[in-house]
Amino acid sequence: MAGKTKIQGKVVINYLEKFPTVATRAIARKIYNENIQLFTSYDAVRNAVKYYRGALGDKKREQVQRKGFQFQTPQPPVSYAEKREDFIMPKGVTRLGILSDIHLPYHDEAALIAAVNHLKDQKVNGLLLNGDTLDFHGVSFHEKDPRARKISEEIETWKQFIAWIKHELNCPIYFKIGNHEQRLVRYMQVKAPELLDLPNFNLSEILEFGKHGVIEIGSLQRIKAGKFTIYHGHEFKGSGGVYPARWLALKSRISSAVGHFHKESQFTWKNSDGTDYVCYSFGCLCDLSPDYLPENDWTQGCAVLHIDAKTGEYVMKQARIVNGKVYA
Repeated sequence: MAGKTKIQGKVVINYLEKFPTVATRAIARKIYNENIQLFTSYDAVRNAVKYYRGALGDKKREQVQRKGFQFQTPQPPVSYAEKREDFIMPKGVTRLGILSDIHLPYHDEAALIAAVNHLKDQKVNGLLLNGDTLDFHGVSFHEKDPRARKISEEIETWKQFIAWIKHELNCPIYFKIGNHEQRLVRYMQVKAPELLDLPNFNLSEILEFGKHGVIEIGSLQRIKAGKFTIYHGHEFKGSGGVYPARWLALKSRISSAVGHFHKESQFTWKNSDGTDYVCYSFGCLCDLSPDYLPENDWTQGCAVLHIDAKTGEYVMKQARIVNGKVYA
């Protein structure tokens, strides 16, 4: 009998060492179901679990410790949540050019050329492609036009674009993943999840960021540039309404900017402590009358964020583009 009891104890101890955080009832049920020949009842197993966990009072706990078993108290479950880090714009970038919602290859050529020429005139020393640089119409889960450009053609347009933009601006380029780039990621996750761990099966490899020296910024990462914060806009829920900058102020409660809504706007407010805040939304550089929404209130534009490298203070200078002409 003593030998049998010893075997039972070892079995219980073995399970408790393997599953230290599992609730007493659950681990007792598992032990009993998997070792039914060793135990007379489920209750006997549950009492043994409680004994080795030191849950039967101080006297029993001392007995367990004298036997050399270091029982483990229940612990909270381990979290699988991943902490999302902000992307910090390097301090050397003090004149950050911002282009948002180009939607290659459905861009407006005149507006894009005007925007890049404006950033060149402003001598920007960093460029942020602030989301939806590509459209990825072919992998949208919305209704698709079968006559639209193929994904391979979109990527070829991107290659032309990045070669041109590097030549024109000659500065570091930061690529924020917007909801349209996320279309490709989501499509791969749904259609071919088994391939996601392949080294070439991701956006940065497909768009050859490494080859072109492009720095990737994650889809849901905030961009911190000094004391200012930049989003694409899809990080928040909502349509942006008729006044995206004010909508952003209510969402973020910090000085910040978004693209996404294809509309230029600005909203300022002051807290009760006298601190001034300002929010912006950027105009787009895509076709202003696409087939899926020919009537809209979109505007085109670009921006330059001036940042003091020492203090982090900022000045945002937006430029509206109308018929291929910049109004700064």
